[in-house]
Amino acid sequence: MLPASLSSLALINVRSEGGVDLGALIAQLPATLTELGLGHNALKSRDDDVLEHGFPAALSKVILTYAQFDEASVKVFAHALTSSSIKELDLARSVLAPAVQPLLFSSLPVTLVELDLGHTLLTDDALITLANNPPANLEFGISGTRLLADHMPPALEMLILDASHIDDVALEVLLPSLPTSLLHLGLAHSGNITDVGAAILAAELPPNLTSLDLYRSSIWDEGRAALRAAAPPSLKHHIRFF
Repeated sequence: MLPASLSSLALINVRSEGGVDLGALIAQLPATLTELGLGHNALKSRDDDVLEHGFPAALSKVILTYAQFDEASVKVFAHALTSSSIKELDLARSVLAPAVQPLLFSSLPVTLVELDLGHTLLTDDALITLANNPPANLEFGISGTRLLADHMPPALEMLILDASHIDDVALEVLLPSLPTSLLHLGLAHSGNITDVGAAILAAELPPNLTSLDLYRSSIWDEGRAALRAAAPPSLKHHIRFF
């Protein structure tokens, strides 16, 4: 039994047979909890847990770096997420079953301010169906990008997609969905973004952006010049290319 007044809980790399039962854990979370960390865990759940419990109303931050979800645990997580008031969600380097990615994205709460999907395997479902071993550069395919674009949280201030293998075409799908509230956009280690993508980005820069990370992209002089020319005053000196 967890303490009734608990405000922060971190269960990192729990060594239990079969992993962490997410449904059972959510059912025990105290109403006072504001931060939950479940990184480096294999998350599981029973099918009958799906509609049983939600996150505490006070919960504002969930950290799931390196977490491994199965289909049942994503369903439990998505249900709890839908009715939550979470502001920060860190899914960097997590593993999500491709079949339930649409459910996860459609469950993002409107309160979300920071979303970290860096190095997260968000595979193109259609290509997974066609091939058992998709190339690494399909980690964030057009389907994954469109899912995120279709369910973009309206008040988002930080979006990190480092090393997600977004290319120029996927960028064109994503950019129109970015909210005007966005302050930081992370696209570091995106070697498939070229000067073409830079031109698209320059035309679609969120007006209040204060930080843009394009470290180790394939954007060269022409693209850099286009971005600097289009950058709002708040962004002029806060674009990282190197």
